[in-house]
Amino acid sequence: MKSPFSVILLRYNEPPSDCPDCSGGDRVVKDVVFEACMDCDCEGKNSLTIGPGVKIKKDAKVRFKTPKVTIKNGVNADEGSYVSIQQQ
Repeated sequence: MKSPFSVILLRYNEPPSDCPDCSGGDRVVKDVVFEACMDCDCEGKNSLTIGPGVKIKKDAKVRFKTPKVTIKNGVNADEGSYVSIQQQ
């Protein structure tokens, strides 16, 4: 006899954590991972230095906005990530 109950398995993906603290006056963004589904704005009032050790995973969106930007070795953006760097 068939059971009247159905089993539904749900896979729960933990939502990504908050964006890293990446804004400020003369900000250095290093040794951080922007996880998939993160949508982050990093603003430097005076300047931003990005790297080393910055990883932007697929499906992450990161916008860097600053008057002066320096990009160091060790910055990696996966295919399918969105990265914008604006001088303002």
